Amino acid sequence: MSQESDWEKAVIFCVILLAIIALFKFLFWISVIAVFIGIIWIVVNLFSGDYESSWIPVILIVVGLILVIISYSIGYGFEKSELGKPIVDSAKTIVQTDNTINEIEQNVTNQLINATQQVTKSIQK
Repeated sequence: MSQESDWEKAVIFCVILLAIIALFKFLFWISVIAVFIGIIWIVVNLFSGDYESSWIPVILIVVGLILVIISYSIGYGFEKSELGKPIVDSAKTIVQTDNTINEIEQNVTNQLINATQQVTKSIQK
């Protein structure tokens, strides 16, 4: 029983780790888009002569660039680093193994149900 709960804890930890990495990858691309929008906004303001609201795209660009650096480091950099690569690869392997175990259990359950139904049908005839 203890081994099963330890396995479940490991799987949950790995899923959380991979979810955090995926979240930061998503945040990276959102930040890139925010920087791009900020640059376009500034260019439009320059051509239109509207300098009153130029602080908004500047903040968008600055915050976006900071988030790009942080989110890339966590989302992409960690899994490519010497320390992070084995951790992320192990987490992916554990999650894939758990998925395979669950599929096998489901297949065995389905086979047992089918066999039971076949035996029941045979008895009823």
